Amino acid sequence: MLTIPRAVPTRRRHIEVLLFSAVALVAAPLLEVRSGEFVGLRGVPRVNLPPSCASQALFGVDCPGCGLTRSFVHLACGDVAESLRCHRIGWLLMALAAVQIPYRLLALRRPDRPPLSSAVCRWIGYAVIAALVGNWVIGLIS
Repeated sequence: MLTIPRAVPTRRRHIEVLLFSAVALVAAPLLEVRSGEFVGLRGVPRVNLPPSCASQALFGVDCPGCGLTRSFVHLACGDVAESLRCHRIGWLLMALAAVQIPYRLLALRRPDRPPLSSAVCRWIGYAVIAALVGNWVIGLIS
C-alpha cells in the first residue's frame, strides 16, 4: 500500500500562522464596517479597504469565506448579532485565530514535541473546511 508522507509544520510555517493570526486579531478592532459591505480604517472615513474576494469580483458569487472580515470586525466591536449576519461561523474562525497564538508559540518553543499530533491538526483542518463549505451551501440554498 502506498502511503503519502504528511508534512510536518516547519518553524517558518509556525511563524507565518502566528503572524497572520496576530495581524487579524489586532486589525479587527481598528477597522469598521461601512455601508454594510465595505471595511475601512476607523477614523479615516474616505478610505475603504479593497474588496478581497476574487470570486465575488470576477463572477458575482460569494465564496465560503465571504463576510469573514466583516464578521471579525463586528465581533471585535462586540456586535455578535451583526457578526453572525455577516458570516455564521466567523466567531469560530476568530476563536481559532486566537488559539493559534499560544499554540504556535508553544510549537516554536518545543519543536521536537508538537502540542498536538499531526492527525489531530489534520482533522481540525478538515472540520474547519467542512464548516466553511457547509455554511456556504446553506447560504446558497437560503
